[in-house]
Amino acid sequence: MILFFFIGCGSKSPTIQSYPSLFKTNPPRIPSKSVAFVNEEISVESVFSFSLPSPNISSTPNRKLWATYYYTPVFPYSKTEKHSILNLKGKAFGPRLSAKDWCNAALQGSFSISYPNGSLQTFNYAGLSKKRQVNCAPYHRFTKSGRIRFQEARGPYGDGATGIYSLIPLRSIAVDPQKMPFGTVIYIPKARGLTITFSSGETITHDGYFFA
Repeated sequence: MILFFFIGCGSKSPTIQSYPSLFKTNPPRIPSKSVAFVNEEISVESVFSFSLPSPNISSTPNRKLWATYYYTPVFPYSKTEKHSILNLKGKAFGPRLSAKDWCNAALQGSFSISYPNGSLQTFNYAGLSKKRQVNCAPYHRFTKSGRIRFQEARGPYGDGATGIYSLIPLRSIAVDPQKMPFGTVIYIPKARGLTITFSSGETITHDGYFFA
């Protein structure tokens, strides 16, 4: 079975309130293959405004999707929590997290820190170490996540698995790269025309496109 996971921001992530403005000031990096798929140049504006045209899908293979979602949790800045954020060299950097928040961040793959001045800093999955840092068994069943190391992300919601593309809420999809190459554009007809309301009150109408 091919597993696809919708990556979006649920109600637990307040950063979705500033979603459009974030990408105006920090444009996402989008897959170059999308240009060939849509058969026209894709602008950053059309990506985060969900205004891409309907594709010609007569020769496009159909795939079955299994959908869940990830989100980018936001944690308050702290110097006193138990667990540091470690990079691939095992060096601590950035703020500290509780065990529960650390394991949630590891499970999601990216997380943001909210500083007292209102700014946000996003961190991303960087790789696995040989030694476990945190025991995540009390919080979820993915025990390997306790060995995850982090790096500062370039995108406001984190970076994709290769670090090349930005994660875009309700636009990015995680895939098994052995079944679906990173950078693939996926069109879901039933998603086209769906109206989505953000916590800010802004609404968008989805165009049906997702990027792996």
